[in-house]
Formats: sequence, C-alpha cells, structure tokens
Amino acid sequence: MAHEATGTLTIRIPRALKALVEETAKARGMTVTGVVHQALQETITPRGRLYQHPGLSEPFEKFLDDARGKRVMLLVIDERSGLRYFFEGAVDRDLTNESIVAISRKHARSPWIIPRRDVVAWVDDPTVINQVAISLTQQGWQARSAGEHLPR
Repeated sequence: MAHEATGTLTIRIPRALKALVEETAKARGMTVTGVVHQALQETITPRGRLYQHPGLSEPFEKFLDDARGKRVMLLVIDERSGLRYFFEGAVDRDLTNESIVAISRKHARSPWIIPRRDVVAWVDDPTVINQVAISLTQQGWQARSAGEHLPR
C-alpha cells in the first residue's frame, strides 16, 4: 500500500465503536487506520472467488455480437439434471436476450431456447465444430438436433 495514492476519509462513529477499534488495533499491533482499512477492504471486496456463469459474461456477449450469420456451438449443462448437451446452429438475434439464447435448428421452424445460465462454453470457429462435436460425443455429451426435445 506504500505505493498507492491515498486519500483522507473523515467519519464520525459512536465512542464505543471508536474504543473497540482502538483496542483491536492495539491487540493486533496495528494502527487504527490499518484496522479500519482492513475492515473496509474485507467488507467491500468479497472473500474468495466469485463465479460468473460463462453464458452471462462479457466474453459471451462479445461472442454473441460476433456470431451474426455464423454456425456456432454452445455447450450446455442442465442445472437440475446435470445432463450435458451441445447445440449447433446460428444464433437467432431476434429471440436472444440477456437471459436466453436462441439457436436455429436445420429442419425446424422454432429454434432451441437455452437459458444463458446453463451455457458453460462455446465454439465460434465453424472449421472445428465437427471435430469438437465428435470429441464431445465420445466424452458423453449429447448432441441436440432438429426435432429433438430436452427432457423435463
């Protein structure tokens, strides 16, 4: 923190809290400023790792923006059942929004509607989709194609 620019924060707190902060600082061999800084940092910055669903992330937003008219693949894990699927097709931008993504099906009028929270990965290079599909099938992933329905 010695290299960080610092600012001043003046606050009024109850005397009992001030006394507690001073006692805590003394017991820890710290300054009052150090204890307050540490407490603020621990309160504001979450402990541990934060997980963001890949389908709700900024990289996925960029993928959707770049996917116009391209054949893509989405890897999906159904949250309730744990089943793993992959979907191939073009992104239907008219039906895709912040919570769902629609993937066109070859021989069906209606697209697949997929909750974005279930998207775990994607492939945007049409030249490798077939190879990825073969590998995923060999690893137990299920392909979704026209006319199929997801289990309830």
